[in-house]
Amino acid sequence: MLGGIEESAAEAVVQNDLTQVVFDERRIRALAQAGQKLSRCARVHLKLDTGMNRIGVRTEDEVRTLVRLIDS
Repeated sequence: MLGGIEESAAEAVVQNDLTQVVFDERRIRALAQAGQKLSRCARVHLKLDTGMNRIGVRTEDEVRTLVRLIDS
C-alpha cells in the first residue's frame, strides 16, 4: 500500500498480509504491535524520499534508525 496509514488501520494491514510503505517510527511501531497481537509479521517497504519532498525518509541517519527499528 502506497502512502501512509492511520495507526488504527495497522491491524487490518497485517491481517490482510499487505505490504505497507513506512517512513516514520509511529507507523512502524503500530504495524509491529498489530503483528504481535495477530502473531504475524508485518510486511513493510521503507520509502525513501527521492527528491520530490513529499513522503519518505530523507537522510542516511533516518534510514539507519528506521531499519534498526524494523529489524527489531
